[in-house]
Amino acid sequence: MNEAKKAIFNDMTVVLLMGKKIPVDNIYAINQTGEIIWRIGDIIKLPKPEAYVALSKISSREIRVISSSGILYVIDVFAKKIVSKQIVK
Repeated sequence: MNEAKKAIFNDMTVVLLMGKKIPVDNIYAINQTGEIIWRIGDIIKLPKPEAYVALSKISSREIRVISSSGILYVIDVFAKKIVSKQIVK
């Protein structure tokens, strides 16, 4: 069974897709008509794709995500940029 966690903003929803096998780059921002605005890989540039295991909304513009390797990122969803990064594992 697939699961999705989401953070809802005025004109977009950010979704974390989960399942038995966690896909890589599994966070998407979707507008009200269902179109993908951005993928997490567009913001967090890594040498290889990574899976994300947690998503939470922390303000009217920011989310917190945690990668499977244990890095916590705070992201401004409108500016599409990393606000902070911290190793949590």
